[in-house]
Amino acid sequence: NNMSQSIQQMNNQQHSRQQIETQPSLGQALGSQFAGSSILAGGMSLSLSPFALAAGLSTDGSSVHTKTPFHPSSYPPSVSMSSCPPVLQPIHEQTNGNQQFGYVQHPSQQIIGSQLAAPNLPPAQSSLLQPPLYQKVHRDEPAGSFNNLMTNSKVARETLTEENFDDVMDSFLGDFLTSVQVQHEQYSVTPQQQLPELSLRGWIDISRPRFVNNPPTTPCHLMAEISSYIKSAIPLAIKLTEFLIEAEKRYIPIPLASITCENVSVRLMNRRFGASQIQEGYVEAIDHVMIKSCSGDSPDPGGKMPRLFALGIILYEVFSQDPFFDLGAANTLSASSNSESVASNSESVGRLSLSKTGSGDDRPSKRSQLNSLRSRNSDIHGESIAKLESLGIPQSICTLVGNLLDCAQGDFRGDDAYRSLADVHTDLRLMRDDPSCFLDNLQVSPHPSFEIRSTFYGRKGVISNIEKSYKKSINGGCGGIVVSGGAGVGKSSLVSEVTRKLALQTNAYYLEAKFDQSNDVNPLSKIGAVFNSLCDLFAQDATQSQLNSVAEELETSLGSQAALLIGVLPSLTKLITFSTNGASNECIDPAASMKFLFRKLLEVLSQHRRMTFFLDDLQWADPASLLLIASTISNTEESCYLYFACCYRDDDIEEGDPFTLWLSSISMFPLEIMKLRNISTEGVNELVSETLHLSPRITRPLASILHHKSRGNPLFLRQLLQSLRDQGYIYLNNLSPPRWAWDFEKIANLEISDNVVALLIKEMQKLHTDLQSALKVASCIGSCVKYSSFDILSQDLKVNLRDILFQVAQKGFMIHVDETRIRFAHDKIQQAAYEMMPVKQMLENHMRFGLALCSHALDDSGVESDVLFFVAVNQINRGGPDVLTDPNKKVMVAALNLKAGKRSIELSDYSTALKLFEHGISFLDNDQRWTVHYNLSLDLFDSAGETACALNDAEAVNRLSHQVLAHAKCSGDKLKCMYTIVKSLRLAFKFIDSKQVAFKMLKQLGERLPRPMDDIGLATNIQDMKLILQNMSDDSILNLKETNNKQKDILLLNIYYDLTFLFTYIDSKRVADASLRMVQITVLNGVCCMSPLAFASFAIVLVNVGDYALGYRLGTLALRLFGKHPNAQRYTSSVIALVGHFVSWVAEPLQAIAESHLLGFNYGQRNGDVLASTLNYQFYLQIIFLSGQSLTISRDKSREFAHQLLQRKQRFLLNGSCCLYLQAVAFIEGLEFKEEETGQEKLPTWGEIAKAKTSAHLDFSLVFLTQRCMRCFLFKLYDEIPQYGILDLISEKNVTLRPIFYCGVFFEGLLHFYFARKSDGDKYRKKGEAALIFFRNLSKLNEWNFENKFLTLQAETMHSSGYHEQASQLYEEAIRSANRHKFIHEEAIASELAGMHCYDIGLHQKSYSLFLHSVECYKKWGALAIARRVESLVQSKFGPGFEQLGPDDGLLASILAPKECSLKRHQE
Repeated sequence: NNMSQSIQQMNNQQHSRQQIETQPSLGQALGSQFAGSSILAGGMSLSLSPFALAAGLSTDGSSVHTKTPFHPSSYPPSVSMSSCPPVLQPIHEQTNGNQQFGYVQHPSQQIIGSQLAAPNLPPAQSSLLQPPLYQKVHRDEPAGSFNNLMTNSKVARETLTEENFDDVMDSFLGDFLTSVQVQHEQYSVTPQQQLPELSLRGWIDISRPRFVNNPPTTPCHLMAEISSYIKSAIPLAIKLTEFLIEAEKRYIPIPLASITCENVSVRLMNRRFGASQIQEGYVEAIDHVMIKSCSGDSPDPGGKMPRLFALGIILYEVFSQDPFFDLGAANTLSASSNSESVASNSESVGRLSLSKTGSGDDRPSKRSQLNSLRSRNSDIHGESIAKLESLGIPQSICTLVGNLLDCAQGDFRGDDAYRSLADVHTDLRLMRDDPSCFLDNLQVSPHPSFEIRSTFYGRKGVISNIEKSYKKSINGGCGGIVVSGGAGVGKSSLVSEVTRKLALQTNAYYLEAKFDQSNDVNPLSKIGAVFNSLCDLFAQDATQSQLNSVAEELETSLGSQAALLIGVLPSLTKLITFSTNGASNECIDPAASMKFLFRKLLEVLSQHRRMTFFLDDLQWADPASLLLIASTISNTEESCYLYFACCYRDDDIEEGDPFTLWLSSISMFPLEIMKLRNISTEGVNELVSETLHLSPRITRPLASILHHKSRGNPLFLRQLLQSLRDQGYIYLNNLSPPRWAWDFEKIANLEISDNVVALLIKEMQKLHTDLQSALKVASCIGSCVKYSSFDILSQDLKVNLRDILFQVAQKGFMIHVDETRIRFAHDKIQQAAYEMMPVKQMLENHMRFGLALCSHALDDSGVESDVLFFVAVNQINRGGPDVLTDPNKKVMVAALNLKAGKRSIELSDYSTALKLFEHGISFLDNDQRWTVHYNLSLDLFDSAGETACALNDAEAVNRLSHQVLAHAKCSGDKLKCMYTIVKSLRLAFKFIDSKQVAFKMLKQLGERLPRPMDDIGLATNIQDMKLILQNMSDDSILNLKETNNKQKDILLLNIYYDLTFLFTYIDSKRVADASLRMVQITVLNGVCCMSPLAFASFAIVLVNVGDYALGYRLGTLALRLFGKHPNAQRYTSSVIALVGHFVSWVAEPLQAIAESHLLGFNYGQRNGDVLASTLNYQFYLQIIFLSGQSLTISRDKSREFAHQLLQRKQRFLLNGSCCLYLQAVAFIEGLEFKEEETGQEKLPTWGEIAKAKTSAHLDFSLVFLTQRCMRCFLFKLYDEIPQYGILDLISEKNVTLRPIFYCGVFFEGLLHFYFARKSDGDKYRKKGEAALIFFRNLSKLNEWNFENKFLTLQAETMHSSGYHEQASQLYEEAIRSANRHKFIHEEAIASELAGMHCYDIGLHQKSYSLFLHSVECYKKWGALAIARRVESLVQSKFGPGFEQLGPDDGLLASILAPKECSLKRHQE
């Protein structure tokens, strides 16, 4: 027979086939084979797949040999047996002479085989060609097993054709029959190893409640017995439904006639007993459930509705423990199935007749027939459900069974009837997983209401992403998340709960802060409270050794500025002991200093404990807090112990506001961005379903209309549900037990505002007036308020706000946070309560509450009163000056704002301070401002102008300073304002305008204006000061008396110091006189906090005029003055920058100077000296580059620094940093290399910097010329040599020397000597010799930094002049000097030049060795591109064969061996 005929015969269950040769042992062998794999039990035998039948195996184990070839047209082209499904495992048992078929399932089984299509076969036959439902592959099968034979035999290797089919199959059968005999004993299984298997009735008998035979003694025992049985029956129902679903998925649906209770088989998990050994009442876990088909059953699967009805009958018997037909119902119930009708006539399912009903004209046409059908079915179903209810079965189970039985109605079924097996499966799983919600009956109270769970409906994906992000942070791959979304989408609750749980799982501290829209004038209150709590937690949990370690680390990191941090974090004193006296006087910029201090505190503590921060509603955070948060988040790049979860509302921000700028600033940090949107219809249905304790399929229509009205906004949806419940649109019906119901039509037609605030206001207006008043009071104060504040207001309002707010919280509008605080459940609720008041009442309440709180804040002292003070001032300012009519109170409020503004500056919040100063000004009447209240007005305007300058708000500075200059009574009252203008113009790069204002100030103070360097009198004054300082000992300078006129001297020194900065860019010849005047004021009048700057500035002048010794001595004393005058420590970073870069190089190694600049950078960070800190770091980067330290480090640090400058908009330093970065990249990768885009703001290219150089200041022009000369020499780009000489510009422009400039002179000299050799001209030789003289003088000054450079240039001189012996000696000494002084790059340069010289004079072996040493040194430096260039040079000069000789190690050892260098002789 061919394949199609075999399949047709199997479908018809006609098993009489021609048997040519019989093998009685084959069925037994096959049974044993699969029983050994835990698939078959005992004596079960195997029914084979169509492929097995085609191969010649019958279902009873006999062999069928036929010469009729397999016809391949039924299958896709080129189908090999390796892709064909193995033998199916339908099984048959001999039960009373009838064969029963089924499909077994086991959790450990693996599904194998590819699904095949059979386009030429009808669906019923095609379904049999699918792979088996569940195929067990034994994990330790021998090579000859059935499955391995299927994989490894000819069947697997060859493609079946008509020609080879018989040979392939005969070969396979021979191998298989041989292997089965060998494996029979190995795979045989004893009954004790088999899983116990029961019929459904058998399972019910052993699982049913004991009260069936032994009535319980109490109702509680009865309910417990029923509950226990239900909880064991539901898993059985689930597995049965899964079996039916899986069969349909595999296109092998169980025949409708087989879906009966008698055919259900249950296999238990217990392996210790056989089925006969299971005792009644002993409930085993269910392994699987299956349905066995009787051989006489029709194979037709039937339609959906009859199959669901059949499942309902089975589940009825499971839960009622009685057969469905025992009710005595009629046995002629009809089941309509429209287009999915069952096959012909009727098949027996129990005692029910499932008759086929067609579609169209075959449907019942007479109403009497329909009513009769419904009546009969309703009676039967009603009796069935009543039976379940009488047994105490939960209403949910009764409803499920009733909805399944209702499927018998076909097209006339009710709306709640099931439509798919998947819906049944979903409901059963809900009952199992959440019985309190979906299984148990509702417990009715006198005042029924429903509870909306806090579960995050429809958010599984977001929760998963947060958990993945947290795991990545533990591995250092992520610093946190930034979650955005609209109001009411549930950002706060979701992120808070998920991150709190993750922190608990990882033993991390969890800290959170929620920012408040109305508390915008309380600087650092929220972020400060978080870090204060962190200090409390750590002090409580840490061991003594940890506390000691942290105290030591904090003292080192924070230094004297710890006092500033203690002012914000009082609990820091639990970790470190420090005095807070005078802290504010030691800081240049408190905001910058505060960022550094918070970051260091977090860095130290996070080394001992993982921390998770949740920061909510960041769109309302004050600017100071945003800066601190960005600074602390930057720590996550270096620590895997910090995780930040940030939330903000994206519908409350506008493009260009401070928060959007902050968002762009943190884009470089390792944070993952997430967007939370409204939940979908499915999420809404999940919420409604759980709230109403009903199946999701039943609540789906209601959920759809609620989603439409609420747009899926969770907050709106919850309020809407509660409102519909309160209005009676959702109600409890009168059933027993009751369940929730609703009026769908009324809800659909109900007009509901699309604004959640309007809905909330409507709900609040239903409250008692006292509760409404309390909500209004709370909404004025803030989203989270301390009870102590309400206690103060209670005295003023003559009511007990605590008791009333307790009632408000019971209504769900507010939440008790702890014993001290209460907060609104959502900020939209606060907004709704606030908007219940008219504007006039809002303003009056703010003023009244502010004055009441202020009186208490001023009476107390400490941190708590500080917070209360800001809350009070905030309330008063929100009320505004128009509400306050008493002039005396207005003056008082203005003074309060002045005090609050100065306190905000101490807390580093300049933005808030400026607002407070301007609020104070607004409370002073215009006509009395500069007459009656002159001093208060002057203080407010000066403070506001200075704060605006710190914020770089030039417009505000101009506006405020104009008022002072117009109304000041004397010139002295104008000086503070004028100096603010000087700084503001300097920050705006208006250097000439700034200088002119400074000159006006000097004239008003009786000072002469700074003179140019060529002034005769200036030279005399400098010489006189030199004599004074030379005659003073170090101790006398360090112990100079303090000035008696501190305020004026500090002002003058500030003006002159600013002028030295301005003169550097616009008139460098006047720098010396400004510096001279600073040291004159200090020496003649006495020292003050700025005296170290005075000595450092004059030290630079002395070095410039050639007095290196006195200049270095004075610079060293400037650094030592900090120990004598602690108030001067704020300028530590500035002094280190000046002395380190412009003075220290004359005596100290470059490598040591780099470390001092790094120290200066940290001091600047600590003291808030942003400019000095930035300059120190740029100088540090320059020097590590010039001193030959790792180019990779130089490249990475320069790139990071350049991006930071872009972010901070400090573009005047950007090009210098980019030069370093691009130069390092070129030396490492080559000139043509371009880095990939990183998403950060793009840095300028080398070409763009070259164009900008022409319009830049001389200082940067020299920097760029230096880098260009270095690039030209190392890459041998002789056509790109600059026309202007660096040494000429230094001499002509009187430029202050520093390391990068003398390095430029060095490379320029090397280029000149190269051209001197090539052109044989005196022009280049003279320029080279000028560089040689320059370094000869420097080498006398500092051998470490300049000896090797001088020797290299002198060797080049000898090489150019033809003195080859002297040149060779000098080259070797230059190599040795560079090696000894750790300048690896200059060792490489000297070695390359020496190799070139040896090659020119014919010493090829020595030349080759020197070239190779040069390559090695370049690689150590990291200049891989330069090393490749030298290697190419060697290849071109020596060819490929010369490298076999290798370097002369003895020569290199001789050169590098320590020897006495005749430097003095060479200098002479």
